[in-house]
Amino acid sequence: MGWEPHYAPLLQLTLALGGGAIVLGAVLHWIKRIRPGIAGGDDLKIVQVLAVGPRERIILLESQNHRFLVGVTPSTVTPLWSLPSPAVDLSSRSEPSAAAADSSSPTFPEILAQRRLGTAASSEVQS
Repeated sequence: MGWEPHYAPLLQLTLALGGGAIVLGAVLHWIKRIRPGIAGGDDLKIVQVLAVGPRERIILLESQNHRFLVGVTPSTVTPLWSLPSPAVDLSSRSEPSAAAADSSSPTFPEILAQRRLGTAASSEVQS
């Protein structure tokens, strides 16, 4: 019989647990790396995130030529709006071109001013 130190069982247990932890870590790393490819990670993009509270967010998502506006809290995800994706990429935030400035469509502040004037004008007619 060979000589065996009194700490041999403890050493075997430590090596077995350490080896298991290394294998588990390698498997988790491998799953994390291949998961976006399996789930189609290029299909869903986060376009913009707006924090509206300490743990609440409004997130604009883009997937397959559609945009989705969702509200996210710690306990729920609520769909707020769905619209077709614009042809212009919003990630390049540059100054508007002269052609865009000359377009006939009014801007949001102009629409708001028209509505305010329309409401004020209608209240003057009624009085």
